[in-house]
Amino acid sequence: MGFMALPFILLACADSAHVMVVERAQPPTEKINSHWVSPGETLYAIAWRYNMD
Repeated sequence: MGFMALPFILLACADSAHVMVVERAQPPTEKINSHWVSPGETLYAIAWRYNMD
């Protein structure tokens, strides 16, 4: 029975979807006290940019 499930498990791992990679700006070198939030920008992305994640 386990051998019958093996092809389905292997096919599930063979997804050929491409992932879009977006280059992000480097964190600023000086301390910034404010940040203008852009549409679609998450709190996690903002924290990641300022090395506060």
